[in-house]
Amino acid sequence: MFRGSGKRIKWTWLGMVFLCGLGFGPDGEVPAGRGFYPHGIWGEYFDDLDAAGRLGQPPPSSPFTRFVFRRLDPAIDFVWSEVRSPAPNLGPEYWSARFTGRLRVPETADYVFSLEQLDDAGRLYIDGELVLDAWRIQAPWVHYSRPVHLQEGIHEVVVEYHQGPGPEGAIRLCWFSPTRPKELVSFLDGVQAEYFEDPNADNYTIGQPPPGPCFTERVLTRREEVIDFHWGPTPHPDIDAIYWSVRWQGSLLVPKSERYTFYLENLDDAGRLYVDGRRVINAWRLQQVERVSSRPIFLEAGLHDICVEFQQGEPPAASIRLCWSSPSLPKEVIPPAGRPGAGG
Repeated sequence: MFRGSGKRIKWTWLGMVFLCGLGFGPDGEVPAGRGFYPHGIWGEYFDDLDAAGRLGQPPPSSPFTRFVFRRLDPAIDFVWSEVRSPAPNLGPEYWSARFTGRLRVPETADYVFSLEQLDDAGRLYIDGELVLDAWRIQAPWVHYSRPVHLQEGIHEVVVEYHQGPGPEGAIRLCWFSPTRPKELVSFLDGVQAEYFEDPNADNYTIGQPPPGPCFTERVLTRREEVIDFHWGPTPHPDIDAIYWSVRWQGSLLVPKSERYTFYLENLDDAGRLYVDGRRVINAWRLQQVERVSSRPIFLEAGLHDICVEFQQGEPPAASIRLCWSSPSLPKEVIPPAGRPGAGG
């Protein structure tokens, strides 16, 4: 996507910002958070030096000077007033925030992003590229990016904000495309589970793949924090006890760069696991309760795409549990990622 050494350097810097925002230090120490990435976007808030800027000019002092706190915000949609700043230890003037998260793009298209009610400075990066630059002291205004062509899938987002002089501050991140009306940008929401009814099949054979087709008629979609189920024998009243399938998709926060082993336990019937689009477990067959594992695979610290697929054949049993382990992590059910510094 990028050309020229300047943008490569900028992307490296933003990548460090992204990891540090999730609680990773530059030496790669293990953060408290691990597991499935939660709903929202991480916000880091900083106190800046008092320096009154001129309208229409960039902030005169260096932003992001003294780190104050980090939290998980549901969205970038804020209006701060003289009596309400982001936290009691931040005043109404001269502070900054950096928001870092992942955006799921539903379809490949050209998207326009907007920073709305912006007061004062703001800028937006998508996959490391600066796509909207409104980095100046200003009265509330709406700024639009050029159309940004994005492929369907997961994209990294960084939004930077600075509140200058005056009691008011505000920012709101929206987007639209030729097929989608303008709306507030929402960020990843745990693990998305899609449940499907499959057609009845008479030729199921132990040790053989489901005859298919699978993932045929979607019944429901919901968010789930872990993959650890023993259904009895159906996950929902609208789903029959036999011949149904599930696909879980989400982002996995890996705490340390090392080799990880994944496990599908209590597996009955078929299951398979993909990490960053690569199939690492293939147990796609009709079977009694089984435990299967991947070979150890090296993963860099940070976020990785994960997909688990399951198909239930004959009742009465239907179950699956997703675990992992590494040299520094005892085997566990993959948990929902905690906030950095708040425990795993």
